[in-house]
Amino acid sequence: MALHPICGCCNSQLTRQTHHLEPVEKRPDLALAWDNLAPVCTACHARCNALERRGEATAQLFAGFIRRPQFGGLD
Repeated sequence: MALHPICGCCNSQLTRQTHHLEPVEKRPDLALAWDNLAPVCTACHARCNALERRGEATAQLFAGFIRRPQFGGLD
C-alpha cells in the first residue's frame, strides 16, 4: 500500500486493503503474485467482492492500473 496509496479501482480514495484479482479460493498459487494484487479502498473492495460472489470478474475494474511496481532493473 505504500507503493500505491490511492485505490486502483476508483483512483480517488486512499488504499485500505488489497484485492486478489483471481480469488485465492480459485488460485491459491497466485495469492502473493504482484500481478494478482490490486490496492483498493474499503468501498471498492466491497464492490469487487460482491461482483465475485455473483460470478463476475473484477480485473476489468483495474484496466488502467499498473500492477507491478518498477524497481529499476530488479523486476
